[in-house]
Amino acid sequence: MTEEINSTKKLDPGLLKIALILAFGALAPLLDSTMVNIAIDTMTKDLHTTLSAMQWAVTGYTLMMGITVPLAGWATDRFNGKWVYTTAMVFFLVGSTLSGISTSMDTLLVGRVIQGAGAGLLMPALTTLLMRAANGQKLGKIMAIVAMPIMIAPVLGPTLGAIIVQNFNWHMMFWVNIPISIIAIILVVLFLPSMPGIKPKLKIDFVGIALLSGLFAALIIGVSNLKTNVSFFSQHDVVLAVSLAIVAAILYVVYALVKPASVIVSLKLFKNRNFNMTTLLLLVAGITTNGPMLILPLYMQGVSKGIASFGKNELLMSGIIMGAQAVGMFVTRTWAGNLSDSRGPRIPVMIGLAGAVVFTLPFVWIDPSTNLWFLAGILFLRGAFMGMVSVPLMMGAFVGAPKEDISQISVATRIIQNVGGSAGSAVLAMIVANIALNSVKATPVLTMSHAYNMGFAWSAGFSLLAIIPALFLASHKADPKPAKEVA
Repeated sequence: MTEEINSTKKLDPGLLKIALILAFGALAPLLDSTMVNIAIDTMTKDLHTTLSAMQWAVTGYTLMMGITVPLAGWATDRFNGKWVYTTAMVFFLVGSTLSGISTSMDTLLVGRVIQGAGAGLLMPALTTLLMRAANGQKLGKIMAIVAMPIMIAPVLGPTLGAIIVQNFNWHMMFWVNIPISIIAIILVVLFLPSMPGIKPKLKIDFVGIALLSGLFAALIIGVSNLKTNVSFFSQHDVVLAVSLAIVAAILYVVYALVKPASVIVSLKLFKNRNFNMTTLLLLVAGITTNGPMLILPLYMQGVSKGIASFGKNELLMSGIIMGAQAVGMFVTRTWAGNLSDSRGPRIPVMIGLAGAVVFTLPFVWIDPSTNLWFLAGILFLRGAFMGMVSVPLMMGAFVGAPKEDISQISVATRIIQNVGGSAGSAVLAMIVANIALNSVKATPVLTMSHAYNMGFAWSAGFSLLAIIPALFLASHKADPKPAKEVA
């Protein structure tokens, strides 16, 4: 704890205050997005609807988030960032309230869409405002603070959601967001300084926003609907969504070449090798982090004898064991941020990926009788090294970036992170399902145990491959270029 305090003291107090306030505001949407899937079946029965109809509670959220992520780049350039962030939190609060009081599918869907609008606007705005306030200084330390809710939510969210569904009413999942959102809004209004837009006369790029929104939403929907036990080309809804995403990407490139001065995300970003390598690593990180986070609880609840012995408390125990990885990530995040500030992102990312490979490999040989505390220890060490990857990657794309490009980088990296996370989970789930179908063992439990083992082997392999683009990341601290005056 002393080391943590000493490291934050080196930050400017005003910048530290901004980082803490913005990070707290992100906690509600990050928790919400990991809780809702736990309760889909319960909500379907309670609202007397069909599972396909209830899926729109997830799809509607995703669609609206896809629309507002690109919009966030324009809004934070054009308007005062303090009020853009406040607006995002108000949207999320209103959406959570509607979802919490909903007694019909229609009300729930409206609430989820409004929530998605708030979440899509909030996360890119958070990154943009922090990077501008930091002015390129101590980006690693700042991202170590922002990483706290990002690291906590994927572990705490599903566990908290399971506890609520088992012991309370599913509405409580949305009520949890309300006090967090209200406190966040109060903190922002009272204590966040004014953060004027750097392009107060910037016109909205309707075409660019529409194409990027379509690209993002189509990819997320396609990946989310991908079934692991059916041929890709026989899933017509997935093929259609991916095809639309490809068309949107091609049209966007053509449009950006024709109107380079007004486009919402300029293609000039891709002239920066560090930006290219960071975005590639963010995609791969979906398989090395999100994928295992999906199959680990499935392994523990479906295969592990140790977890099964806890009976109805197995969900809670799974969360505790999974939490060891989050603790590991939490422990190393500050050190990784400091090293990134002094030496650039290359060294901590390469160390982190190498360690992730080493401490993913034990999961290739675990079996139903493997001791739970051994699993927790390996997960802690794996998390410690993954923390050395996540924080530097969060800041890597911004190293040396001029202020006028920050909002565009925020939008681009947010799209990549969301697509990479969803794709990572889908890819690893498909690998596990295919192995289970094609490599049947003596019992169903042994079949699934082997399939999960091979899933972890693939995850380790992707981590190893990721070291190649990591070699091309910045290896030194780069100061930001001064912002140009843009009308």
